[in-house]
Amino acid sequence: MRLGAAVVSLLLLAACGSSASLNVPSPPVPVTTAAPAPSSNPTPAATESPSRILAFTVVPYPGQTARGSGSIAILATGYRLLFDAGGLTPNPLGGQVLNTHLGTCQNPDLSSNQLIATLRPDANGNAHLQVDYPVAYSRPPEGRAITIHGSGDAGFTHIGCGELPGA
Repeated sequence: MRLGAAVVSLLLLAACGSSASLNVPSPPVPVTTAAPAPSSNPTPAATESPSRILAFTVVPYPGQTARGSGSIAILATGYRLLFDAGGLTPNPLGGQVLNTHLGTCQNPDLSSNQLIATLRPDANGNAHLQVDYPVAYSRPPEGRAITIHGSGDAGFTHIGCGELPGA
C-alpha cells in the first residue's frame, strides 16, 4: 500500500515539471491525518514558541472545491508550516499532493516544484498537516504558490492554490 502511494506521489510530482532547486529544502516525510497523534517525546521545534506567524489561504480553482488555510510560524530553529484543508476527495487512494511552485497562482512556474506532502483526507474530505523545517523561511522575489492536486485521474490537475507570504 505504501509503495502504491509513493508511486502516485512521484507521478504527481513529475506532472508538475522537473524538480528545480528552490529555497525551501525537502522536509522529512510528514504524516498527514485528520487529527495528528500526540507525541510523548516532542522535538525542540515542537515545543518552541514562534516569534512571528504568517498566514495564507488556499482557494479553489473554478469548478473545484479544494480550500485551505495555513500559517508559517517563524522559529529560532527554522519554521513550521501548518495547513488545514477541506473540500478534498474523501479517503482518496494515494492521497492528494500539496506542493509549491515559483510564481503566483495566476502564473505558476510549473518547471519548478517542491513536494511538501501527500495529504490524506478523512471521510469528510478534510486533512491536517504540520511540517517543521530546520532552516530560515524565505520567499523568492517572484513569489511562491502553494497548490493542492486532485486525486485519481485528476492527480495532475491543480484544484486549489494560495500564495505564500513574504518573510
